[in-house]
Parts: sequence; structure tokens; C-alpha cells
Amino acid sequence: MTAAITAALLLAVVVGVGAAENRAVPAPEIDRMFQRTRGWTGADGAFNFDLGNKRTLWLFMDTFAGSVKDGRRISSTLIHNSVGIETHKRVNFFFAESPEGGSSALFKPPEGAGYLWPFAGVRGEKELSFFAMRVKPSGAGGPFGFHIFGQYLARVTDLHPSPKEWKVSYKRFPFCSFADDGSLFYGCATLRSNGFIYIYGQDNRRANLSSPGPSAMVVARVQEGDMSNFDRWEFYKDGQWQKDFRKASHLLPDIPTEYSVTWDGKTKKFVCIYMEGGISGEIALRRSPHPWGPWSEPERIYSCPEKIWREGVFCYAAKAHPHLSAPGELVISYVANSSRFEDLFEDARLYWPRFVRVKL
Repeated sequence: MTAAITAALLLAVVVGVGAAENRAVPAPEIDRMFQRTRGWTGADGAFNFDLGNKRTLWLFMDTFAGSVKDGRRISSTLIHNSVGIETHKRVNFFFAESPEGGSSALFKPPEGAGYLWPFAGVRGEKELSFFAMRVKPSGAGGPFGFHIFGQYLARVTDLHPSPKEWKVSYKRFPFCSFADDGSLFYGCATLRSNGFIYIYGQDNRRANLSSPGPSAMVVARVQEGDMSNFDRWEFYKDGQWQKDFRKASHLLPDIPTEYSVTWDGKTKKFVCIYMEGGISGEIALRRSPHPWGPWSEPERIYSCPEKIWREGVFCYAAKAHPHLSAPGELVISYVANSSRFEDLFEDARLYWPRFVRVKL
């Protein structure tokens, strides 16, 4: 991870945040779909896609495969991604097998080095496109001991019922920059609106930050059906759509690497859901009349209880899942992690997608 991204994540721990309004309530009936004692036993990320016919596709980042016994993870391996298919409120999980017969990631970089984390994407009529971050260890250790050094746009044109049978093509994504002084990338969130796909990103390049906080929201757009045609992409700058991704306007300060933007038909506003400070455990909501803003002041809607379970626990990756939500509400997921890697084995309550519902 670049120093700027690490600074964004650690900001909340250093500065702290106030109490949330607790407008959201836990959704344990959704939590239970993901809490297993064998096979897939926890992950973060949790990006999802509506497959139709009451089926939901889930993409996960780092994933535990193994067993849970007496509240502890045992005989467990951490792999770098996995997939879930939810049907009738039951999730079947998929990951690959290593040559030695163990568990391994389903998605692998086509160019060898590093590993892949799946991010946001778009489900088309006959295909799935999603962003894949190329990641490698930074040598720093701990939960932030990684470095993102590239991106792909991944594409699946035949959504076979078993993701193990998918044929995935990877196209190197050109609209990103990873350097010692910070990063600029897209794929944190996506939104369909009025014939366009809006692709949200994060800019944490230190020399480019003019707004408060260590990172900022940026947005691109492309017409539906043109996701992989990079010549058609445009980037929002000062009220205009232009072609230079490096010049995109900063739309919202202090935005984490995972968040969501959705349309609320009740208030006729776009809604951004994110974790304040990246890892604070305080979920916030902002509204806007347009996909690009201007955004309202944050409304704190939920204070994650896991953050006080034990020293070192932090919560992150808050995002909404609109197609799982009833009218007038949003279902939101987040993950609780720990600064001590051994805690994830000693306390199996950690490192699962957890869900809340918020009334809009």
C-alpha cells in the first residue's frame, strides 16, 4: 500500500470521530448467510451484482478457507479472493484449488507477479465486468502491509453457474497512477444512471490534494455497453466532462477505497455510503442531486459495535447494496478486522461481512 493510502486508513485512529446517530439497525438474518464453520469462513470486500431470478453474485477480497471450532479459526488458509452465489437466501462459495490440493484464489493476475482483489463493476445483459486491483506485499507487515501497483478491467462473457468454470479475460486499465507520492485509481464504486455508467475512484496523490483529508472522490463516466472501450471514457472536471483522468475534480474529501453511490427514489437524491476516515467504525451518508455532487454534509448513521470488542479492532469497507434493499431503505455491509493478524484466528467473530439496514 502506498504511504498516502495508509495515511488515509490510519487517520480515524489518530483523530477519532464522534458518536454516530445510530439510524441504522443490524440485520442478523443477512449476517447468518455468511457465517460458516467449514470451507469459506470469512472475507472482506463484499461487492455484489444482481444476476436476476433472485440470484446475487458476491465478489470477495482476502478470504479464509478452513474451519471454525469453539470460536477460533483452525486449519485455515488466507487466499486473496473468492466468489459467492446467493440463491433463496443461501450462499454457495467458490475458490480454486492449488496444485498441492489446498485452497487458492479464483482470480489470478495474467502477468504473473502479485495477486488480485476484485472491486466494483457492472453486470451487463450477458456479461460481467469488474475492476481487479493488482496487489503485492509491501514488506511492512500488519493489516496494511500491501501495495497496489496496477489495475485490470476483468470481463466474464459466459456466467456459468459455477464460477470455477468462468473464462475471465483481463484488460490492463489505463486510467490509474501508482507512485511513491500517492495513487489515483477508479473502480471503488459504480452507478447506472440515464444511459451512463459512472465509475468512482480515489485520488490520494499528495501533490494534487487541495481538499482537506488524505484522499478525495473522483468520477468517470462511459455510455452503457462501452465499459471496455477506453476511448469513450470521460472524467468530470469543474462542471465539464473531459478526457484527462489525471485532471478529474475532487468531489468529496476523505473518501476511502471502498464506498457506494446509489439512487434513492424516495428523496430523488443520490446517496453515498462510506466509512468515515476509512477505518473509524462510523458509517456516514451524504446526498447529492447529481452523480458528481455537490454532496451534502455527512450524516452519521451507524457506529459499529465491533470496534470496542478488543484493542486493535477496526471497521471498514462500508457500502450499500440497493438490489437487496426494500423501498425506502438501504442494506449496508462492512467488515471488522484487527491490527493483530493472530486475532483473526483467535476470535472468529472477526472478518465476516456484517450488515445493517438504514431507513432513508
